[in-house]
Amino acid sequence: VQVEGGHPMLHGFVRQKSRTERRESFPLESRYAFFMRRAKDIGLTLIGCFKLLMEMEEVWLETRKRGVLEERVVLELSRHQKRVLDWRDLHVRELQAFYRRSAAYLEHSYQRGISSSVRIPSWFQLWFKKWNIFSDSLTFTRRPMNQFWRQIFEYLKRGQLYRLFYSKAVLMSFREVVLFIGFLFSLYNRSSFMESQL
Repeated sequence: VQVEGGHPMLHGFVRQKSRTERRESFPLESRYAFFMRRAKDIGLTLIGCFKLLMEMEEVWLETRKRGVLEERVVLELSRHQKRVLDWRDLHVRELQAFYRRSAAYLEHSYQRGISSSVRIPSWFQLWFKKWNIFSDSLTFTRRPMNQFWRQIFEYLKRGQLYRLFYSKAVLMSFREVVLFIGFLFSLYNRSSFMESQL
């Protein structure tokens, strides 16, 4: 319904339509015309479903559970969005500064019941976290990835293949797959938890 914008009684995951079942006021379509129209409908539905999944992934990235320190670091990063779009683009010392500010804030908030035992990761741990493709606990938005893919498609449209970042595109594709699998596992675990509560 959200993808196609129709009535709930007329929609499902895959809508079955027959070429011969049309209102009497409409002429019977040729097989080719019907196939082309259905292919376009299915293509638009798949694109809409993909966009909806990416929107759901964006919500998951912004709201998923993290540790107290990482939650604060994500908040600090999101406040500096104009300067820091993707935390992986930061130098390790800049990332350490975000962690230090967050730890100082949490230690100052000890009176409000937040634990004061905040341990800042070492330079090596942050360096490893930055380059570890499976580590995405600080990723709070899809915007840097979306921006990268828009730029790639723009180069492809213009035929500027020499400007493509092939190695970065492979890494970004792998990162997208890892992130999406994490999102699907989270979705599955959440639905299993909800079923067990019923």
